[in-house]
Amino acid sequence: MFLTEEKVKARITELSKFRYRDTIKLPEWIFVVDEAGGVGTYPPERDNHSSTIRIGER
Repeated sequence: MFLTEEKVKARITELSKFRYRDTIKLPEWIFVVDEAGGVGTYPPERDNHSSTIRIGER
């Protein structure tokens, strides 16, 4: 048990530098409704049916 706890503590310390990352402001989002809704498919291409949402708009 002691060795396992030490391994976990060492791993947590090792990964601590990746825990918090710089924030990025995203002022707007562009989205397209996926009518097919298939699992494991790529999102549809952006076209004239895409919409843009800005922060605080909706």
